[in-house]
Amino acid sequence: MQTPETVTNPFGRYFVSYRRTEALDVGPLVELLHEHGLPTWLDVNDLASEPTAEELRRAIADADTAGAILFMTKSVRDSQAIKVIEAPAILKRHAQGRGFFVTPVMRSDLTYAEVEELYGDGVGLADLSKWNITTIDAGSHSGRLAVVTRILAERLRRIDKHLRPDDPLALSLHTRVAPRAQLNTSLQLDWSHKFSPRHCTSVDWHERLMPALNTAADAIYRFGGGRAIVADGLLGIPAAIALGSAFSSTRGIPLQWRQIGSGHADLWSLDASDEAADLTIKSQVHDLNGTDMVLVLSVTADITSDVRAMLPGISPRVVVAAEVSPTHSLTAGQAAHIARAVVAAIRTSRAENQVTGTLHIFASAPVGLAVMIGQLLNTFQDVQTYEFEMGGSPRYTRAALIKID
Repeated sequence: MQTPETVTNPFGRYFVSYRRTEALDVGPLVELLHEHGLPTWLDVNDLASEPTAEELRRAIADADTAGAILFMTKSVRDSQAIKVIEAPAILKRHAQGRGFFVTPVMRSDLTYAEVEELYGDGVGLADLSKWNITTIDAGSHSGRLAVVTRILAERLRRIDKHLRPDDPLALSLHTRVAPRAQLNTSLQLDWSHKFSPRHCTSVDWHERLMPALNTAADAIYRFGGGRAIVADGLLGIPAAIALGSAFSSTRGIPLQWRQIGSGHADLWSLDASDEAADLTIKSQVHDLNGTDMVLVLSVTADITSDVRAMLPGISPRVVVAAEVSPTHSLTAGQAAHIARAVVAAIRTSRAENQVTGTLHIFASAPVGLAVMIGQLLNTFQDVQTYEFEMGGSPRYTRAALIKID
């Protein structure tokens, strides 16, 4: 519970105050918040079995509630729970300070004059019509995104002020399953609701997930104080490559990946000192009429035959096959060496064979290695990734198409 001595946890959740009759508008907003790494407290997901009024007040007062979203619509007038419990508690805590911030959101069919009297006498002298309110149209993705970017900026500013000078920002990305709440993480990108179980549609990749990742990365660059990033999560190779590309080595912010293996975690990054690895790289012309290039990266398993079955549908000009001996686990230094060597090889092969099209990446490798390879792809414009299809024929399906600026 919040006490006069308690400082709000800037890594915490955001309480969403809304009428359940507006669920068709609020549900997509909450999904968008999660996709950008912003955790929420929502009654339909988080309300416990205690008496509702007590639980609402407890959730709002909790030190792990970093802020609140007031979703203002005409229907709020008819909600005693919002007018008597939620809004007064939210605005009272905001007035007390200690790091708690409120994001008011107004649907466009509501006027500022109506906002002034929307919550009645319960909010005292607080006049929300004088606040900086984000206005959104019903069903507007761009309006929801404006809310998300506003909260992203405020969250990262407050986290930057909260951390010690040398502390990194913690980021996690999840595609496999919804993560449990981590209230010490700067951004926790939850994409699991778009995957079933390992795959999502090309539309979701293109219109939701890649934009969310780039928006989150841009917010970190702008408001994260230039801090290094330590990342982790349960995700597939395509998302790992995309994560790396969003934090390209040329952008100047160090990225470390928390690689889990053999019961412990190691931090992998391109800053690790090179260590020799049993790496073999071969480049072979496949189709002189082709314009694309294929990279086959076999580390945890040999996927050469699986990819060979995919080549007729791609008709690449050149195929680069990189294979690492599977007899031992990689160290951070070996992973960094492999990432640099593989990307150097595909750059060389691209130039020698005058490849002008897309780079297709098939990989069976540790996620941390995929992240580092993604960081080094800044000279490639279009990168098509593939996800392994368990029991499928073919064994790989197209996943994220990464367009690198």
